[in-house]
Amino acid sequence: FMISGLDTPSTESDFTWPPSLKESISEHVGDYIIEAKHTPDTTRDPDKYLSLVLEVIETREKTALYLLDNYELDLFNIVFTATDRAQHTLWKYMKTDHVDHVPGYEDHIFKIFERIDKALERILEKIGTKGDIIVMSDHGHLLGERGFIGKPTTGLYPELLDIVYWFKMPGQEPKEIDSLVYNFDYFPTLFHLIGKEIPEQAEGENLWELVQGKKEGFRDYITCILKNFGVVFDGSWALIIDTKGNNGRLYDVTNDPNWTKNVADQHPKEVKRLFELLKKDGGGSLPDNLPV
Repeated sequence: FMISGLDTPSTESDFTWPPSLKESISEHVGDYIIEAKHTPDTTRDPDKYLSLVLEVIETREKTALYLLDNYELDLFNIVFTATDRAQHTLWKYMKTDHVDHVPGYEDHIFKIFERIDKALERILEKIGTKGDIIVMSDHGHLLGERGFIGKPTTGLYPELLDIVYWFKMPGQEPKEIDSLVYNFDYFPTLFHLIGKEIPEQAEGENLWELVQGKKEGFRDYITCILKNFGVVFDGSWALIIDTKGNNGRLYDVTNDPNWTKNVADQHPKEVKRLFELLKKDGGGSLPDNLPV
């Protein structure tokens, strides 16, 4: 089965597969909410927006618990978008020195994260010890660090790039793995964990080989592009640069792990080397402005 999310026209559409699942959810859970209404009317009223987001979390949690109770599953994915919406909409109320700050709503983001935690707790309790669990995010968020809010194209720093990537498997001893990975490594890893052949077209690597200690890593570097800026990181150096090869900011990560001092002028060869890696991953050349 599938329940669609972002970009679904409305709940009046056939947003589930099979279509009959829509009626089952309505009967056993109630009216499904795909997204909190994100309009000037709602986003300008932090109390109203908080109420809408909390309602979405509750609906998604109840739907997940219903599905887990009533279906035999090999695979179950659930996406909570509320933390993303909270950062985009409510951060200005939490950050007291924000130009648009209005006092009295500083705890709204905390309330959303607390509600997400409770929903995850109940879902994980329902799953128990019978399944493998992966918790991950799609990206981070700059919350005033380095003078940025949100996901600016020029702000490709660890606060935006680093993601949650957490595995919980029955019988697996706790460990931390230091390796360069992508979020799309999820797919081949997932196919391996459910005992299916990894499709040839699936990009990425099976991260379970890192967990088992069969490999220490798959990559010497990683790249990422957001519109007209890209970043390259190889563990020792990090380069943020536009897709034309200009406005480069180079960081000696070994000696400057927080990426604070731009040393591009002192190391032009490293800038060139890393930019060539970015172009290589882009197929040999880079467009002027990629869509988000």
